[in-house]
Amino acid sequence: MADTACSEIWVAAGVYYPDEGAGQTNDDRNSTFRLKSGVALYGGFAGTETARNQRDPAANITVLSGDIDKNDTTDANGVVTDTANIQGNNAYHVVTGDGVDNTAVLDGFVVTGGKAEGSNPNHLGGGMFNSNSSNPTLANLTFSGNLAVIGGGMYNFQGSNPTLNNIIFDSNTADIGGGMYNYQGSNATLTNVVFRDNTANSFGGGMWNGTNSHATLINVTFTRNSAAIAGGGMENAPDGNSLLVDVSFVANSSTYGGGLRNILGSATITGTTFFSNTATNDGGAMANYTSTVTITNTTFLTNTATNDGGAMANYTSTVTISNTAFRGNTANQNGGGMLNDNSSPTLTNVTFSANSANFLGGGMYNNNSSPTLTDVTFSGNSATFGGGMNNNPNSSPILTNVTFAGNSATNGGGMENVDNSNPTLVNVTFSGNTASGSGGGLTAWNSTPSLTNVTFSANSAQYGGGMLNYNSSSTLTNVTFSGNSATTAGGGMLNDNGSSPTLTNVIIANSTAGGDCVNVNGSSIAPSSANNIIEDSTNACDLTNGVNGNIIGVDPNLGALTDFGSPGKQVFPLLSGSPAIDAGTNTGCPATDQRSAARPTDGNGDGTATCDIGAYETDAAALVTPGVGGGDGPGGVGITNGSSSLELWLKADAGVTTSGSSVSTWADQSGHGADVTQGSATSQPTHVTSLASLNNQPAVQFDGSNDYLNIPASVIEGKTAFSFFTAFQWNGGNAWQRLWDFGSNTTYNGFVTTRNDTTNTPRFAITTSGQPNEERLTFNNALPANSGQIVDIVWGVPNGEGWRNGASEASGSGYTLTPQDVGTISQHYIGKSIYTVDPYLNAYIGDYIVFSAALNDTERILVENYLSAKYNVALSANDVYDGDDNANGDFDLDVAGIGQYGGNKHTQAHAAGMIVVDRTFLNDDGDWLLFGHNVAANSNVTTDLPTTGDWATAPTPQRWARSFYIDVTDNTAGVDCATPGTCLVDIIFDFSEGGMGNGKSPAGPASNYRLLKRTGTTGQFSDIATATAIVGDQVQFLGVDVSLLGSNFTLGTLDAGTSPTAVTLNDFEAHVTGASNTWPLVGMSAVLLGVVSLALVRKRRQ
Repeated sequence: MADTACSEIWVAAGVYYPDEGAGQTNDDRNSTFRLKSGVALYGGFAGTETARNQRDPAANITVLSGDIDKNDTTDANGVVTDTANIQGNNAYHVVTGDGVDNTAVLDGFVVTGGKAEGSNPNHLGGGMFNSNSSNPTLANLTFSGNLAVIGGGMYNFQGSNPTLNNIIFDSNTADIGGGMYNYQGSNATLTNVVFRDNTANSFGGGMWNGTNSHATLINVTFTRNSAAIAGGGMENAPDGNSLLVDVSFVANSSTYGGGLRNILGSATITGTTFFSNTATNDGGAMANYTSTVTITNTTFLTNTATNDGGAMANYTSTVTISNTAFRGNTANQNGGGMLNDNSSPTLTNVTFSANSANFLGGGMYNNNSSPTLTDVTFSGNSATFGGGMNNNPNSSPILTNVTFAGNSATNGGGMENVDNSNPTLVNVTFSGNTASGSGGGLTAWNSTPSLTNVTFSANSAQYGGGMLNYNSSSTLTNVTFSGNSATTAGGGMLNDNGSSPTLTNVIIANSTAGGDCVNVNGSSIAPSSANNIIEDSTNACDLTNGVNGNIIGVDPNLGALTDFGSPGKQVFPLLSGSPAIDAGTNTGCPATDQRSAARPTDGNGDGTATCDIGAYETDAAALVTPGVGGGDGPGGVGITNGSSSLELWLKADAGVTTSGSSVSTWADQSGHGADVTQGSATSQPTHVTSLASLNNQPAVQFDGSNDYLNIPASVIEGKTAFSFFTAFQWNGGNAWQRLWDFGSNTTYNGFVTTRNDTTNTPRFAITTSGQPNEERLTFNNALPANSGQIVDIVWGVPNGEGWRNGASEASGSGYTLTPQDVGTISQHYIGKSIYTVDPYLNAYIGDYIVFSAALNDTERILVENYLSAKYNVALSANDVYDGDDNANGDFDLDVAGIGQYGGNKHTQAHAAGMIVVDRTFLNDDGDWLLFGHNVAANSNVTTDLPTTGDWATAPTPQRWARSFYIDVTDNTAGVDCATPGTCLVDIIFDFSEGGMGNGKSPAGPASNYRLLKRTGTTGQFSDIATATAIVGDQVQFLGVDVSLLGSNFTLGTLDAGTSPTAVTLNDFEAHVTGASNTWPLVGMSAVLLGVVSLALVRKRRQ
């Protein structure tokens, strides 16, 4: 390399020694391969290549060896694989970079057998020594079996910044920095580098960084490296700083920091994995001492410490962690996942799962430390004390949006706080934690934790299943305990040894063993405690019903524990009629509930916003209006006020104007006023009052001779998509009969035909250049004659699909034409073709529906179910409403539904007099709720009413004559509406619509209104819910449990004189049963009662 004019040198496979060649002295330990700026040295050649990219370093192993006396034990390629095999006097540094820049290149070699154990600097860098600001470019190298006092594989010194790409450090040894040592401002950059089986007799088995050296590591792996004292994989020592991106530490070991130790240094770590590292003292994966560390998107998995900090140990350090998981780590002493000693890290979006410690803090142990935790989960962790977290002593962490689930310990299954440890908990859930001794959820010993918006669910212990206070004065505000248990005492809460907690707006209920709240050994609830509900009147911590707003011996009416989507958001909703609604005190009421919903609200509709008791705040009672996704259109899809994509809705049971039986006008029910009119006095279809094939419903008959109707152009003109539905009976006949036809001439038009003359099946076609150039959607199967059928077509370019009776029979893509492209619509028909040679339609039509949008599957199936139930046409696919059954009473009127399919869902339904809103039902695709009623009359009756409780003394009890059948399908895992509290809906009766109150608003108290239920169609109804509020003209039942609704429900009132329900409607007058009032007619629209979370269809006129 003395020839400086040579810029690139190719080296053939073989072993090369630095003491050989011209000008070299044999066996000179100072001999070295010295890099030069401007010279690139490439190994890996066979000797026959003509281009550098033809070389193969893996096949043509090229070795630079420090074994100048040639007596080391090597492999067949001359590589030292274990520094114990170095014999005699090897070269101090196999390769040297002294002041070179990045044009000095070393690429494609194995560097081996260096032995730096002389005097300074010959004790540094056995494999490679870089000094004096050397910045060589290193690629495709292996440093194997090199030995040094410092920096066994490589030593970087005096501002040297080498760049390493695709490098392996294997089986190198040193006292410090077995693989690499960076010192005095040396900032190495490593990409795709592996450190494996390197050893340090003290610090930094794989790498050591110190004294303003800032290494950058990208996609680097540390495997099976070891250090006798600290930093098995890597150490950042005083003023050392590293950036780690996509780095892995696997099976490294040391006394402190099996994977990594930072001491008086710093590190920024992203996308890194620490797996199965071990420390014989602290910090199985990482130990931080007076250091600043930032960690993001990192995993700590199955690391082990013999003493403390199975994954991480922090001592007087500033640590920030986000989006990181600690899983399956173990400490034989304290802090299975993390130990904090005089350190207060900040954790955001972090999980601790299945970590364990033999003594304190399975997930986390805090000693004189107060970390801040946000969006953190502790699950399945275990320890003797503090399965999830242990604070002991003088530790006061701040927890916001945190979940403790399924953790276990002897004391403090979820959390233990000892000796002046006073954590602040806001929006925290303790669920399913266990303690064989005390405090299944939380234990406070000589401490005063503060809990706000906290839920304790299904925790268990011998003493204090939910919470134990021992000589402690905890403060609890808007906390809910439900379903906790203790084998000895205090299923919800146990207060012992002079404890005096303060409870405000707290619920303790449903304890399965041990009583709700128990005081022993001089303990008592603080006198200022107020507005609490304790269901167990025998074990109520000596609180008295009615004193300070406390409610004792009353069921709080909680729903099932519901997950509202992030840590600490698992809460028990308050069901309709809960005594906790608006029963708290606003003094000290937090600004939000545990879900982060605003507090306080006017939950009972009395005009005053008052804090609810417990962790959940009921939504404010407010006027509810239907959204675009629901409405009183067919199947609850669309809104009949002209504001949605429902353009035309014709029903043979409404709006038909006849002369005799001849139809002159068929009124549109969509709200757009798109009434369909006769073509001429001699072409009028006929109205029939009952047709057997359409479930004996009315129909409009087109005789196939010359009957047709004109549709307003506005229904389809200018539209870019459509959805078409009809329920009908086709009577057979020739091809090309028109169910629908629109356009201006035979060049610009679109149509739906019952039969084409090629496949003899239904078809939709559209063209802007005449018949030969039609875009077509042709069905697979012929249309049966003389039977009830449902046909629907959804067209939204580039896709189109057609269904018959719920089964897809036509589909295509690549379409380009829309009705807008047809231009001006001057001819628009039912029953007639623009082509004068085509026959007229021979059919009966029951319903005829057009939307100016391509409905999604949810919307389409809801409309199909409405048509199916009304006309008794069986659907061959999808979820089918089962209420239309003679055995259960034919609940086939006004069938509607809410559902989710393909990520799209309807969360609200609206009918004349009725609004239904989903709360928790639509969780998964395939979730449906369908319902309909079986009584045409819109009146009140006094039969089959409840006779117990309030009903036994009710002054004028009545119920609505109509009742509804409910069909719930929840066919995917994760939803089971049969489980109480899983599926919740709001049912709202709107007296301002459909003549329900006939101008008379509902009147209070709201408790007069009840939701009634019975199984089957006969027998007495039972009372299942009390109205939450009366808001304007609406009676609202909020948070009704679907599982309570059964198959048959209706609306009742205890006092029809004070609180009327529906009124009788007929052609002339309206009456309230039992009242003297007679009101003038307001119309024939009937009122609809709602059901759970479904979209109701508009009630057809009676």
